[in-house]
Formats: sequence, C-alpha cells, structure tokens
Amino acid sequence: MLFWGLFLLIAPRGLAQFTLLPAQQTGVGFVNKLTESETANVLAYEYFYNGGGAAVGDLNNDGLPDLFFTGNMVPDRLYINQGNLQFKDVTLKSGLNAAKGWKTGVSLVDLNQDGWLDIYVCYSGNGQPENRRNKLYLNNKNLTFSEKAAEYGLDLNTHSTQAAFLITTEMVIWTASA
Repeated sequence: MLFWGLFLLIAPRGLAQFTLLPAQQTGVGFVNKLTESETANVLAYEYFYNGGGAAVGDLNNDGLPDLFFTGNMVPDRLYINQGNLQFKDVTLKSGLNAAKGWKTGVSLVDLNQDGWLDIYVCYSGNGQPENRRNKLYLNNKNLTFSEKAAEYGLDLNTHSTQAAFLITTEMVIWTASA
C-alpha cells in the first residue's frame, strides 16, 4: 500500500488520474458536515475533525460493491450499487440512520457467518456514555438491518475509533481501537 502511494506521488503527469463525478450522476450525495459551536469544536473535543467512517462491500450479494458512510453530526447513509457507477440511497428502508451519537468508524464483516456482510459502527465523542455505544447491524438479507451489538457483547461505550475483525472457522476475534 505504501509503495502504491509513493508511486502515485512520483507518477508522470497524466498516468494516474481520477475523475470527480457529480452526485446527480452517481446518486451519492453524502457530506459529513460539521457545525462548530461554543460547545462543539476542536477545543472541546480534540478529535472533532477526525471524520466519520466509510466502508465498501457487497451488502446485498449481487456482486457489486455498495457504500456505507457514517456521519459525526449528520445521519449515516447506505447506497446500493445499481451498476455503471449508479447508486441508490436506501438508508430509510434499511433502518440504519436512526442512531444518534458521534460516529467515527465502520467495518463490514460477516459476523454471524451467514454469508451476508453485517455493519459494525464505532462511536466516540464528548456526549453521554449511552450515546457512545457501538452498534452492530446484522444483515436481514433484504437491505434491512437489525441492531444486535448488546447480544454479541459489542456495544462498547469506550470512545472507539475503528474496529477490525478476523474471522476463522473456529472463532471470531475482534478489536476496537480507542
């Protein structure tokens, strides 16, 4: 990964290019907008500008990568890939945008090993500990999700930043960084 990053820095002009596609074309219009105030700013919370999370994975098992974004002060968004760089916002149907709190990271993992990716969202921030509980959304296999973090012992309220999972046939191993 580091080598590729260095390659991009020293690549000849015109070799490595990206094209910014407008939201009107792709259907992806997520913005993690932060609104500073006297109580919500980098002096009150030093990680104020660390950002939310983004994850890419096939959540509906159609072979196309879907997008999930978490927001710090805005609702999360789930975009299902329709092909040809076209995405559909299915957030309201999915039940994923109701949780409040300062979301920091997201991991896609088949935690219950049913062949469908689940979504694990990390929380942090200066708010109440109850608003910092990490969420585990199990995939219901119909673009809806059920929150089950407490049932799996993963509803931590410890200022998590990001989680990583390693699943083997014998056990599930997870870590959450704080």
